[in-house]
Amino acid sequence: MLTFILVYLSIYGGMNAYLFWKAQRAFSLHGFRLFVLISCLILMVLGPILIRLMDRAGMILPA
Repeated sequence: MLTFILVYLSIYGGMNAYLFWKAQRAFSLHGFRLFVLISCLILMVLGPILIRLMDRAGMILPA
C-alpha cells in the first residue's frame, strides 16, 4: 500500500506541478490568483487520501 501511495503522489503531484508551472507562465499569476491555483492543486492531490481517511474514521456522509 505504501508503494502505491508513493507512486500516486509522485505521478499525480508531478503532473500538477507541471500544470502549475505552465499556468503560471501562461497567465503570469500573482497574489490571490496564485494562492487559489496552489490551493486547488494541493486539494486535488490530497483529496483521494483525505476521502480514504474520512471513510476509515466512519465519516461516511462527508466522504
